[in-house]
Amino acid sequence: MPSHDLIAGKQTLPWNISDRLLVASVVPELTHIIQNKYEHAMILAHNDFPDLCIDMDRPDEVGIDRLITAIAGASLSQTFPLIVVDLGTASTLNVM
Repeated sequence: MPSHDLIAGKQTLPWNISDRLLVASVVPELTHIIQNKYEHAMILAHNDFPDLCIDMDRPDEVGIDRLITAIAGASLSQTFPLIVVDLGTASTLNVM
């Protein structure tokens, strides 16, 4: 679903949310709308992962979407070194 349709209120999320919705968004307008519409939404942020070491000059500028894919890749593989490729709107490589 195009995010602009959700932002404009033309569509809602296509599933029933009963308990918890975890949101890893890099689109502030969309994050705000989801947070207001779904009271159980938990907006994930860097400080939710205090033990995660991000070896970059400016770790606070790494998008939460990249952190989540890196965490998922490490959790699934548990073998290092590891490269996680995310082919979304932007193509990213996370090397661990």
